[in-house]
Amino acid sequence: MGDFQIYVERDSVCAGDDAQAPNAYSFSISKSARLADVFEHLANGKYLASINGKNHSWEAFVQNENVALFKGNNRQPEPSSILSNEV
Repeated sequence: MGDFQIYVERDSVCAGDDAQAPNAYSFSISKSARLADVFEHLANGKYLASINGKNHSWEAFVQNENVALFKGNNRQPEPSSILSNEV
């Protein structure tokens, strides 16, 4: 069936994080995977940085479309029907 190659990049969160900018990461995932599987992989790999403070969030975009929202230091996105879509 094959795999997709996923490329992600996130914004830096502090000066120390800037040293590794552009914070790019890539991995393979099954073509039968769902968007939720992509975010589960990223959460398990600790790709998202933790940030001190309140009222911050991460937004995930695929081809300029917002597909997920991570509030605070949550490693799982807010529930959304789009997460069940195939990659």
